[in-house]
Amino acid sequence: MLPYQGYDDHSITPTYNGGIENYGFYPQMHIPDCASQSTESSSPKIFFKIPKVVHNQRDKFEKDEIFKKNSRDSEIRYTLYRDRPYNERQAKFQTGCREGHTEIANSSTGLVFVLTWNPMNYSMAGYDHRISDRIDGVNFHKEPGKAHIRASLIINGVCVRFRGWIDLDRLEGIGALEFDEEMARVEDEILQRDITLYDYKFKNLDKNGMLANPHDLEIQERSQPQGKKIH
Repeated sequence: MLPYQGYDDHSITPTYNGGIENYGFYPQMHIPDCASQSTESSSPKIFFKIPKVVHNQRDKFEKDEIFKKNSRDSEIRYTLYRDRPYNERQAKFQTGCREGHTEIANSSTGLVFVLTWNPMNYSMAGYDHRISDRIDGVNFHKEPGKAHIRASLIINGVCVRFRGWIDLDRLEGIGALEFDEEMARVEDEILQRDITLYDYKFKNLDKNGMLANPHDLEIQERSQPQGKKIH
């Protein structure tokens, strides 16, 4: 990494050695000849995104030990700001919930859940429990003195939903994980789309061995009649 000299400092005059800029900081540095070769001769590359979910999410949720332990109602507690006074932690917990985030730990398993949701859901749900029970967020009105929390997240490639409540005074409560069917379906569709896109890239190398336009599949998908897939 080159030392920062300021945007207007012109005291460093770059020199060129084999097409590589040398700013004079390492005068004895040897620059290999291969560095000057054109990148056009390199092999074609495909960059893969790490998938967020696995196949058969429900099967893993039902068999994986971590989900078995955390899907049972267990004692939970608020974990942030442990070095602050208790009344300050209580205030920060409520403020964080209204802003759409909090951090909860399962006391029996030690697993920590970093939960986030749309803060607008708090005002949308209001006192209507029928709405608050169907959307992610926090509900302070369902039971006096408690914050009921629902939030979706992905753990070990499985879409799950945290559901529980925290006592506003003790900052402790009861909570558990459950399988998030709707989120799992959406993420599985995204996974299948990415797999199809990568298959398309591999099958459509041009004669020079270079990759085809990565946007071709998306363009063709939009031009295809609904329900028709590219193979």
